Amino acid sequence: MWTLLQLAVCLCALGVCVVFARDPDFDVPVINVTITAGMTAVLPCSVNNLGNHLRRHSKPQVIWTNPKAVLLTFENKRTTDDDRISINRPYIKEWNLHIRDVKYSDQGEYTCQINTDPVKTKKVYLHVQVPSAIIDQLSSSDMVAEEGDTVMLVCNVTGVPHPEVTWFRLPTQAGTQKEKIGVSGEILIIHNVSRFCDDVYECVAYNGVPPAVNRQIRVTVQFPPEIQLPNRRIGQVRGRETILECIITAYPHTLNYWKRFGEEIENNDKYQVDVYEEGEDTLTLSLRIRSLQEEDYGKYTCVSINPVGSDEETMYLYERKKIKTTTTTMSTIPSTHSKATQPDLVTWRPPSKVPTDPHKQPGNQGYLPGKSGEKMESKGNLANKGAYACIFIVVFLSALTSICVWKRT
Repeated sequence: MWTLLQLAVCLCALGVCVVFARDPDFDVPVINVTITAGMTAVLPCSVNNLGNHLRRHSKPQVIWTNPKAVLLTFENKRTTDDDRISINRPYIKEWNLHIRDVKYSDQGEYTCQINTDPVKTKKVYLHVQVPSAIIDQLSSSDMVAEEGDTVMLVCNVTGVPHPEVTWFRLPTQAGTQKEKIGVSGEILIIHNVSRFCDDVYECVAYNGVPPAVNRQIRVTVQFPPEIQLPNRRIGQVRGRETILECIITAYPHTLNYWKRFGEEIENNDKYQVDVYEEGEDTLTLSLRIRSLQEEDYGKYTCVSINPVGSDEETMYLYERKKIKTTTTTMSTIPSTHSKATQPDLVTWRPPSKVPTDPHKQPGNQGYLPGKSGEKMESKGNLANKGAYACIFIVVFLSALTSICVWKRT
């Protein structure tokens, strides 16, 4: 049996030269192309030995079809109305399919085909990634709730692959980082919301395809007023002025005022009402009362009303009496005497007349003989001795008193 080479040599000897070439084949193996939506996709198709192949005296053609088997190109020409499609041939053997501004609907399996006998094909799968996006119409916007309500925040996202949604609570103070909420998903539910949940919440969606997208939702919580009084009783002297204060916490602040005898107090020559901001949702309402008179003392009520509720607290103003103060001056008078003055002495003298006794003998003035011959003291002598004893006692006490007075001075 003749070989193909021998047949070629024989034909050349007869003057007929026939060139036998290899069949066309694909140079690049089957690959998958991944592209981000909006960019230009290049689907490669490199064919070898295409120009040397004989097929019924004509050159084979290269065509592209889409996932729906619709013819896109024939040789260098576009056969579809989609002007995003084109053939790019940087080299002779390359028949690359270009798709500009790729859409997610372009994803699928494309076929590069050589119409040889039999037909040769190469499959290229196009993967289209879509960056994360938030659907505004289906997502939550800023909302207002009352304390105790259940709040549901929705961040409806789309993208390929499907994005993961993370929730954050934005800081209220500059320089601090946002707080991550330990919940992932497109819906964030806050049960029994309170005033402390009043803040800005942020959802961030990302699927690995840059860029990440975010949405901020402001949650405002309304709550009824709460009034605090620094002092429930305050006193002031008549004729002076005083200031009454109450601290009000509420949202929103709709109506705040002072009242007395059931009527609102307005600014005039007697009263002046001022408001001082103390921070978020808190203010101080002050009432200045000038030149206090008797009729100004009594009860004053601080009132706060908003759409959620109301509150009031009463303060009592009483009259404070003036305190009279006296100054007492103490002085010491020096003594001019080195010794204390002796007090006057009281003396006692016995009566000058002494009763006579029939038994008294001349020359014996003090004694009378008794029956037993003993000497007995007369009554007159006893009286004299008593008088002398009294005088001695008085003099002793006077001297003792003088000594005490002298030591004190």
